[in-house]
Parts: sequence; structure tokens; C-alpha cells
Amino acid sequence: MSDDIRESQNMSESEEKTNLVNEDKQAANVSRRKFAKLGLLTAPVIMTLNSRPVLGAYQCTVSGQMSGNLSNFDSTVQCAGNSELVWMDASVLGPQGSDGTFLAHSWPAPFTPQSIFHNYFSRFNGIFDYGETATFYQVMKRKQELGITGDNKVGRKAIGTLLNIHQYGEYFGLPVGWAENTWNTWAGTRRELADFCKVLNARFLNTPPPI
Repeated sequence: MSDDIRESQNMSESEEKTNLVNEDKQAANVSRRKFAKLGLLTAPVIMTLNSRPVLGAYQCTVSGQMSGNLSNFDSTVQCAGNSELVWMDASVLGPQGSDGTFLAHSWPAPFTPQSIFHNYFSRFNGIFDYGETATFYQVMKRKQELGITGDNKVGRKAIGTLLNIHQYGEYFGLPVGWAENTWNTWAGTRRELADFCKVLNARFLNTPPPI
């Protein structure tokens, strides 16, 4: 690989990371009142938020955040979550082997960067079809070989939500299966789902615990 090509690739990755950081900063500024202002609490969205974790972590749910009910606040509960940018970071993925795998990744089981995206998220519900063999890593990095155009980064953000649920459980405020079920039954637009997952992932960016 020539120095020019390598430098161009490095610049492209750096620019992408800068853009993602800016997106996350914007999303992290969303308060419980802004869910409604952003138009993210339409009927289909509210329907997906009915399940609650145990009472002690109710404050970590969207409903708990919006209610502002201090009588349910538990100071011993530390709500947690990471943006999709964190899950994509080299420090979390670990080194990539010559076969393209990431054997030292820090993702929650059973998921790996090589997990097949559409084994979990439907190809046929009109949200986005990344192709039968697209991996989580390919979708999150929006790799050129997938020919992705106009996906609103919805796959990347949905993966982030899925990983947060399995990493932090009730302290992310959504039950196991929520990310897949929401994608597979979503009645809104692709952009609405992308925006919703982005906000969910960014709710606790100010004080996230380490992976």
C-alpha cells in the first residue's frame, strides 16, 4: 500500500471519528424533556417502552427519566450506557487478526464483531437490508463492500443499543430482546429509529462506567 493511500485512509477514519464524536455530544445533551420535543415519543415508540426493569433501576428507563419522580430515585443505582462510538473504538475491539476477526474484543456475549447482523435484525421489514452475510463490524463501520447508501446509520445505532442492553442490563433501562423486537416491529421511519437509538445510547454519556 502506498504512503498516499495509507494517509488518505487514516484521514478518512479520523474524520469519521470526529463526526461521530460530534454526533454523540449532540445526543448527550438530550434531556428527558427533549424526547418529546424531538418527536421521538410517537405512539409506536411509546409502545416499545412498556417493559420496565426492577423498581430499583426504574430511574434508568426512559419513562423513569421523563417522570422526574424523585420518590423513586435510588442513589445507589448507577445508570449506564455507551454510544456506538465506544463499541467501535479500537480499544474495545482489540487488534484485528489477519483473518479479519477480533479475538480480544470487549463486547458482551454472545455477540462478536463477526456476528451476522440479520441473524438478529430482520432484512425484510423495510428498515434496511445490509445483505445476508453483513457482520456487525461491517455495518458499524459502514464498510465500502456493503455498498451502503441512505441507511441513516440505523444499523450502527441499533447494534449500540443491543450491546448496551447486554452489557448493562437493567441499568441501561431496557430488557433483553428490546433492540431486536423494536427493529423487527418498527412502524416509523428509518430515520426515526436511528435517532431514537442514538438518543437511548447517549443518555448516560456524562458518567458511563468502563466496559
